[in-house]
Amino acid sequence: MKKLDTNYLKEYLKFNICPILIEDLPLDIFDEAIILNNSCDINELNGHYEGAEFLPPNWYRELLKTNSKTMPLLIIKNLNQLPINEQSKFNEILKYRKVSTFKLPPECRIIVSCSDIDNYPISEEVYSLLAHI
Repeated sequence: MKKLDTNYLKEYLKFNICPILIEDLPLDIFDEAIILNNSCDINELNGHYEGAEFLPPNWYRELLKTNSKTMPLLIIKNLNQLPINEQSKFNEILKYRKVSTFKLPPECRIIVSCSDIDNYPISEEVYSLLAHI
């Protein structure tokens, strides 16, 4: 297991060029991150209807409320633990920085965590959207 250089990560996050893939990410280094579990179902991921109104998912509302002094941070946890054909449910967030009709804040940073990537790979389509550091 390689050790994460947190200074390097913080510098990379400043630029917000694309989502970042990090192996064995210690989640306790981020104070106010919104953590989205890989196992969330599509309704939890995309939002839902209440009557005639389409509402954003709970994690999105929490992301908008974060009081981070520097930037909101969304972490998709252990993406590679999903079967490859299910990983694409996160493509809209990773590629277009939105979920359904709701755009992520422009200052939002996205981190994808993974573990044991040699035995549990990330799909090529998803991997192409990430900067692996």
